[in-house]
Amino acid sequence: MDQRQSAKVIVYIKDVKIEGSIYTRGEYTRGRISDALNRDKENFLAITGAKIFDYATSKELDEKDFMFVNKRQILYVKPKEQGNG
Repeated sequence: MDQRQSAKVIVYIKDVKIEGSIYTRGEYTRGRISDALNRDKENFLAITGAKIFDYATSKELDEKDFMFVNKRQILYVKPKEQGNG
């Protein structure tokens, strides 16, 4: 069974950071973020509840319920800690 789980993450791309949730699959141990990023068949990472910030100023630029990010543009991803920006 392919149960979906989500993980809150911060995704860094060139001049912006995106805070939101990505889906991980329950078939992986604890729905690891790295497994979601390393799926070769998928070129884009789906992010839900996305807030987009200017990296230099931390000013919020936009908010989207759903967006795709090209994995080739991602500099790095880290888990978002609860209560931490």
